[in-house]
Amino acid sequence: MFQKSLNKYKNQAITNAEVIEELIKMANEIRDARAFENDLGLSYDEIAALEKNKKGIKDKSLIKIADDYIKGVKIQIELNKTQDTDLMIKYEEESDKLRKPALIAMVDDYGVKVKDAHQQNYKDFKEQATVINKSNEV
Repeated sequence: MFQKSLNKYKNQAITNAEVIEELIKMANEIRDARAFENDLGLSYDEIAALEKNKKGIKDKSLIKIADDYIKGVKIQIELNKTQDTDLMIKYEEESDKLRKPALIAMVDDYGVKVKDAHQQNYKDFKEQATVINKSNEV
């Protein structure tokens, strides 16, 4: 993106001010992407750590649950990169179907410890699952 603006500048198709505007826009996009990653509660480094640690697990069910959770988080990351509303809805549904039951199972069934920073996600997922189960019973 910036390279295109730089080429236009070199060809005198845009002004210094327009190049600076492009730099500011890029800086804001980078800042927003980093803020999003922090808001998400699970960074790329943590995904890599989960993938690495899962290699030592022998329980195939737990490996499947961890894979589902990681896949759900990756979909959530993609969701926040798009501006397409239909795609956002699709990604949100796919991510929720994978992440929520996986996190609940990891904690409740396998005793996986959740970092303090992620406790609220777990509590929210658990509460939503309780509401859904109660509505299904009616």
